[in-house]
This record gives sequence, C-alpha cells and structure tokens, in this order.
Amino acid sequence: MMHAEAEEAHRGRKRPQPDSPDVSHKRYCSIVSTRTDSHDSALPSIVSTPSSPESFAERFARFRAENRAFFSLLEDEDPDLRLRTASCYSFGNYVGPYSSSPKNDPRFPLLSRRLFEGKRCLDIGCGLGALTIALGKYRSPKLVVGTDIDPKLLDRAIKFLHKRAGSLAATEEEKREGFPRNVVFRHENYIADLGITESFDTILCLDAVLWVQLNYGDLGAYAMFLKIFANLSAGGVLLFEEEDLKTYKKNKRLSPAMKANFRKMQFLPTQHLTFLTQTLGLTMKEKIEAPGIRRPILVLQKAYLSVADCGH
Repeated sequence: MMHAEAEEAHRGRKRPQPDSPDVSHKRYCSIVSTRTDSHDSALPSIVSTPSSPESFAERFARFRAENRAFFSLLEDEDPDLRLRTASCYSFGNYVGPYSSSPKNDPRFPLLSRRLFEGKRCLDIGCGLGALTIALGKYRSPKLVVGTDIDPKLLDRAIKFLHKRAGSLAATEEEKREGFPRNVVFRHENYIADLGITESFDTILCLDAVLWVQLNYGDLGAYAMFLKIFANLSAGGVLLFEEEDLKTYKKNKRLSPAMKANFRKMQFLPTQHLTFLTQTLGLTMKEKIEAPGIRRPILVLQKAYLSVADCGH
C-alpha cells in the first residue's frame, strides 16, 4: 500500500525548478548537489548482493570504499555550519512534546528495565536528553550515551543533568546505581565517522532515521543502519521507531535539499525493517504499541553469531 502511495505521490508532484546556488550555503548543499542521477539509481552492493559470502566487516568496508566521495564530503562537513545555514529544525532539533521531560513521553514507561540494566546504551538523536537522563536514572544502565548534531540542545541537556546531579533530592539509590555518572552526552553527526570503535548492548534509534535520510539521502539511511549494526554487540538490541511516508512528505518542506533528497528517495520507510532483518539479519523480538505513542517501537536483536557476520 505504501509503495502505491509513494508512486502516486511522485506522479502527482510537479518537478520543482532548480534553486539558484547560494555560495554562502555551499558546504551545506554539497551533499545533495554533487550527487548524480546515476549514483542515486544504483543500490549499494551491500543491499543488492545480500547473499554475498563476505563477512559483514568486509561488506561494510566495501560500502565505504564504493561511496568514498559521499563520505569524504560528510567527514569534511562542519555540522555547526550546516545547522547555521539550514532551515530551522531541519534536523528535527526542536523541543517537541516528548522532549522536555520523561513525564511527557509515553514511550518511557514502555521501555523495560531488562533492556538497559547493567548495559552499555546509546541514544541516537537524543535532543534535550530527557529520555537519556531518565534511562540513566531509572533503568540502571552501566552507561548511556546521548548523541545529537545540535550543540545548543546538548548544552541544555548537560545543564539539566548537572542540575539533577547537584540536587539535594538525589537519593542514595541513585548514587549507588551510578546516576548521574552513568550519563554522557556527545556532540556528533552519527554517520560522519564510520570507523567503529565502540560496542553497545542497547541502541535507541527513535525518530532519527527520517532526518538523516532527508538531509543526506538514501546513502545516509543505509550508512546509519550499517553503523548501528556494527555498534551493536553480539546479542545486542536495537529499539527502532518506525517512520511512515506521510511524515517524510510533511518534513521535506523544511529545505530545498530535503525536497531534493525526498524526490530521489528509493529506500522507502516501508523497506527499512526488511533491510534490518533480511539484509543485516536482526531478529524481530517485540513490537511496542500503546495509546499515546505516535509510532510503534520495534525491538530487534542481533544474533550472538549474526547472519551478516557469517556471510549467509
């Protein structure tokens, strides 16, 4: 059904005229403007040859080599400059209904303690960090790292963490379980560096892929999923919030670059789960749905000896 909607949307949309180049935005626009139609139309070989006998590490290295130009631009890009020149909130970096407090986030009570307790956790696109801090406080992880591309949001997250840490209301239980020392915030563009040096037992990717794909195209989404898989420890769990095409259509209007990437998009949100399960070999363990949450959260587990690592 989604495929039909996408095709109908593409047929009905008038092709926009090219925008006049703005030299002050050159580094911001480069990710889109240097991509060619032939490059966009070809699936990465890691997708088009899922039965390759190569290990995941070999296929991941080949993916990086095949798209060297894209990742060179990405690594050279100044994320702060991109934020300053991009349209407001084009990375989803706004204070939404879930952002300011875990009390406002209906997802938090649904996140079982067993997924976090004693584990190393990563929260991609953490924004103001309310959920990250709540996990560190109430789910007793060994470590939870919140990353975001927007330094202003992270500054506010760190201030909130410090305020909570210095509060006289901090309980002995909190101190004993490691809070707030088990919470760390990091300013980064997650897909800019594909060198894998860290391993996490639980990774949260909630409302994040959409912004990466609209800003960096299909290659950005593939890169994000591949890095998540590489960052997951054996037996590790990914909490993935499914997006829908309607949300993409709504948010593509935030910038010309996002409109261009949406127009070229072939890796539809309805295909994301298939890529995670069939190409990367993650196993669907649970689908979390409840009144009040906008989209279901999928719980996907990496095998202790993964399909991708085996090359099957």
